[in-house]
Amino acid sequence: MGPIAGQTRIFVASSLCPHNPAGTASYAIYIMVLMLVGYAAITMINTRVSSTAARRREFGLQRLVGSTRRQVMQMVGTEAAIVAVTGVALGTIAALGILVPVSVKRLGSVIPAGSPLVYAAIVGLVVLITVGATLLPAWQATRGRPAESAVAVE
Repeated sequence: MGPIAGQTRIFVASSLCPHNPAGTASYAIYIMVLMLVGYAAITMINTRVSSTAARRREFGLQRLVGSTRRQVMQMVGTEAAIVAVTGVALGTIAALGILVPVSVKRLGSVIPAGSPLVYAAIVGLVVLITVGATLLPAWQATRGRPAESAVAVE
């Protein structure tokens, strides 16, 4: 049945999926979560890259006093691992602060629904992005001569 003259037909999100209106809302929530995660990832990558690249002079000085390029990269890699573990721990605590009350309310259980593989994939991606966004600029910063890096202007 079409609209009568003078009436406007309004489409709502649930009309896109008439058999499962709750499914449409779930997709909208997933899209919002993906946008937030994307923004957080871009922000974290930008922060790690800029802070590591700004340490070019420090890396040059370390190499001038006897550190090898490998030792500098190991130091930066250890730092990246510490940042990743701290981020995963704090992110897990923050997520549990939201997931547990919702899970208790909707499922009657403290354990949230969903596969543990999703959590493992997220942790793996966070570690990969953090380590990559730290080691790649450090590798680039240590490629030149140590003396040139040591006098670099920040």
